[in-house]
Amino acid sequence: MRLPWASSLALVGLLGLLGVTPMACAAGSKCPPQAAVDPTAATESAPTAEASAAPEVSVAPVVMLLVRHAEKASDGSADPPLTDEGRTRAQCLATLLQDLSPTHLFATQYQRTRATLEPLAAASGHAVTVIEAQDGAKWTQAFDALPPGSRVVVAGHSNTLPQWVAGLGGSLSALDDKGNIPHDEYARLVHVVRDGQGEVVVYTTDYCVPAVGSAP
Repeated sequence: MRLPWASSLALVGLLGLLGVTPMACAAGSKCPPQAAVDPTAATESAPTAEASAAPEVSVAPVVMLLVRHAEKASDGSADPPLTDEGRTRAQCLATLLQDLSPTHLFATQYQRTRATLEPLAAASGHAVTVIEAQDGAKWTQAFDALPPGSRVVVAGHSNTLPQWVAGLGGSLSALDDKGNIPHDEYARLVHVVRDGQGEVVVYTTDYCVPAVGSAP
């Protein structure tokens, strides 16, 4: 599912799900009104047997944000660096996700994915865990091992993101005829939310579109 609104709005929803107050709200911007709490409500009637039962333990969801590496140079090498536009996008990603306070960062062995997460790694204080792009079993193992409440950012490639999302129980739309993210597309931000029962919700937004020009 690809949502038409800006990714920053979708991230506010994710932050609320995790109990994190977005910076704009904390700074005094207009926030959604909170429901009033009646302090006498609990004493108006005798507790029922159902109300007296032990509450269910809530398990925090795992939130994963997956991106393709930022714009890469066309230098003919097998491991090109980011372009100036790509470095701008990487910095923009770090700014966008600063309130998420990620707990895990993952990238492949190629410098373009690692460089995409470097500004976020510096801002969050978390090192980037590198896994070989071709090692599907290890990626599955890493994702399955994430504890409840994890907030994860992953940088991959046009062909690995669809594979990873499928392995997590979701799917991506608007792919090319090979089932990959189109070669000139860099702004896709894939949100994967896995709840305590293992149910998965996947949706996609665009990120940092005004921050960089169109990819060559």
